[in-house]
Amino acid sequence: MNRWHRVRVDKHPPLYRRSGERETMGYESESSSSSISVYELFKRKCVWKIITVLLDSPACILNISALISRTGLSHSTMTRCLDIMKKFDIVEVSTIGRLKLVRLNVDNELVKIFMQLLRNTDITSSLSS
Repeated sequence: MNRWHRVRVDKHPPLYRRSGERETMGYESESSSSSISVYELFKRKCVWKIITVLLDSPACILNISALISRTGLSHSTMTRCLDIMKKFDIVEVSTIGRLKLVRLNVDNELVKIFMQLLRNTDITSSLSS
C-alpha cells in the first residue's frame, strides 16, 4: 500500500500526508474553542438559523432531522455548526438510541446575547432568504 494518501481539505488545494498522521478536516481553527473567536461565531449564518429555530420550538429542544428541515441546512453544515456551538456551550446534544436531541442552553451568556439581538432587530426575516 502506498504511504502517501491524498487528503481533500475544503477551500484549499489538495494536501498530501503520510498515512498514520493526524488528519484534519480543513477547519483547524475549530479544533479548540479558544482558537475560534466570538466574532467568528456571530458571523456564521448557520448559528443564527439554529438559534432562531430552537427559540421558536417549545422547550428549545429539537432533533437534528427537524432542525435540518426547518433551517434548510445540509447535514454536514448542521453537524459542523453544532460542533462549534457545543464548544461554546450554546447547545447540548443528547442521544437516545439513534435519536439526537439538540437543546439550546438558555443559561449561557452568549445565548442571552443572541436572544437580545434577535428581540431588538428584525434579523429573522433576513435569515429566511
